[in-house]
Amino acid sequence: MNPLINAIVEDRFDAAIQEAREIDNFLQSTIIDEAKIANEKPLLGLPVTIKESIAVQGELCIFIFLQFKCIYFAESREFIFM
Repeated sequence: MNPLINAIVEDRFDAAIQEAREIDNFLQSTIIDEAKIANEKPLLGLPVTIKESIAVQGELCIFIFLQFKCIYFAESREFIFM
C-alpha cells in the first residue's frame, strides 16, 4: 500500500520502463506497418493500473471477502482467515 495515495499495492515502474524501451526498439526496427500494429495490438504501450483482484501473470492477485473475513491469494490458491 502506498501511504501517500492509499491505493497502489505493488508498483512495477522499473519493469514498465524496460517494457517501454523494448516496445520502442520493436517499433524502430519492425517492417510491419503502423496500421497493422494498431489493428493487432491496439493497446501496445498503453500504461495502465490494474486492480490486484485481476490476475496478471507474475503479479500479486488477491481477493478480500469481508463477509467471510478472509483473503484469497489466487496464485497460491490459499485462504487466510482474519
